[in-house]
Parts: sequence; C-alpha cells; structure tokens
Amino acid sequence: MPGSAAGPRSRLGPAARATATRRLADALSRLNRTKEALGLLHETLRACRDLGDEEGVREVRLSLVRVYGSCGDPRRALPHARLALAMAERTEDPLALADGLTSVAQQWERLGEHTVALAHARRALTLYTRLGHLDGRAGILINMGRAEQGLGRPAAAIGHYEVSLDLDRVLGDRYREAHALEHLGDAHAALGRSEQARALWEKALALFDGLHHPDAGQVRGKLRAPAADYSPVPASSQHSP
Repeated sequence: MPGSAAGPRSRLGPAARATATRRLADALSRLNRTKEALGLLHETLRACRDLGDEEGVREVRLSLVRVYGSCGDPRRALPHARLALAMAERTEDPLALADGLTSVAQQWERLGEHTVALAHARRALTLYTRLGHLDGRAGILINMGRAEQGLGRPAAAIGHYEVSLDLDRVLGDRYREAHALEHLGDAHAALGRSEQARALWEKALALFDGLHHPDAGQVRGKLRAPAADYSPVPASSQHSP
C-alpha cells in the first residue's frame, strides 16, 4: 500500500534517503530496468547537490556510468566517469581514485580505445591490490581482459578473466562470475578452442538462468552459432583521450 511504503521512507534523513535511492537504482540497473534506474539517479543527484554532499554526487555519477554502460551508451557514460574521477583526485582517497579510474577505463574500452583503457585499468588494479579490495580487483580484471581481446591478445585476456573468476567465487558474486565465464569462453573461441568455449558458455548460461537475467539470451545465441563464427577480435585504432 502507498501509505505503508511512505512510512519507512519518511523516517529516513535526507542523506540516508539519497543513499538508499541510489542503491535501489543500482539494483534496478542490474535487472535492466534502465528507465527506472535513471529516474531515481537523477532525483538523487539533485538531492545530493542540494545537501552539498560531494561524496554523494561522486557516487551517483558512478552509478550513472554503470547504468549508461549497461545499456550500451558509453558516450553518455564517459562524461560522468571523468567527473567522478576528477572529484576523486581532489579527495586523494585511494579507493575513490581506483573506482574513478575503473569507471573511465570501462568506457574507453567500450568505445574501442583499448590502449587508453588499459592505462587507466592498470593504475586502478595497483590501487585495489594495495588496498586488498577483492571486489575492485575482480571488476577491473574483467575490463583488462576485454581490452586485451580488443587488441587481438586473447591469451593475455584469459589470464585476467581466470583471476577475476577466482575472486568472484570467493566473493560469491554469481552475476559477475557468469560474465567472467562468458568472456573466458569468448577468449577461448578467439583462439579456436571451440569445445572449451562452449563448456564455459554453458556454465555462464546456467548462472544467468539461475539469476533470471536477460544476458542469458546473449550466451544462448553464442551456443547456437557455428564455431566458425567466432574469430579473433581485431585491434581498433587507438587515440588519446
């Protein structure tokens, strides 16, 4: 009922409400409910600005990056990523800096600028490793693997994906485990190892199906396609940001 939903919400202070709304938007984004997630995040961004909460603004920008990135719009995501990174650089907080570098690296990789992406990603990985931040390491290693594949180096990509997969299992993150398995399959397929690729995609599909996640459809398509359709990913032209 509307009244019962409004009760707990009204007891939250403005800062706590903004944080809760941002986290809800992140969850909706993982379910591909992009329109709802964006609406909540823009609402939260305004609230954080009104509160003078710079850390809240930075976190919301990172969430906006994730939403735009997940719906295949890295050009809209990149400005938010750069602003989040600039804010982190002013704070000199190593975790915030690592998150900002990761966010920028992901968007450059999606835009095909793999060398630029790797430069940011390596800095982020160094920071996450120093901090002992397993979740951060697992995430950036996926990005590094994708960049290596984009440069036509699937063997190097496999090493990154395998470490990420181990970390995802330690963390119990089945969503990212599924993605690591899918990308591992892609890299093996690029090397002509069709049987290994199919075995990895089948594991990824089982996880996505268990999560009732729409990304299962993409993996199912790979399993249906002939092995000959999976050729090495060509390197893109590289430019400075």
